[in-house]
Amino acid sequence: KAACTTEIEQFCKDVPHGDGRVIRCLQDAKDEKDFGKACKDEIAAYEEEISKDYRLNYRLRTACENDVASLCPMSCGDADGLDVCGGKVLRCLTDKLDSIKDEACQKEVTYFEKM
Repeated sequence: KAACTTEIEQFCKDVPHGDGRVIRCLQDAKDEKDFGKACKDEIAAYEEEISKDYRLNYRLRTACENDVASLCPMSCGDADGLDVCGGKVLRCLTDKLDSIKDEACQKEVTYFEKM
């Protein structure tokens, strides 16, 4: 957040905080001319991290909860007592995009594909 203070004020000042809205605003604005390198680097690191586990992406996790349970129930497994998902759920949702019932989930998966 500290790396993006200027960008939040410049591009996202009217975006309410919470539910991942500010980070989405920053993602949408990252290619703007005046977007700072430090913030762009933070956004890139965030996107790389969330690509590893859908649960780290608040919007995707909440919008797709039911579709993950119905379409991708075996995508997360238990390896030596650790809950391991990696990018398996995201790959599953991407592969089954046409079968996703929740419109918000479809939008989030489509957005993720474009990152």
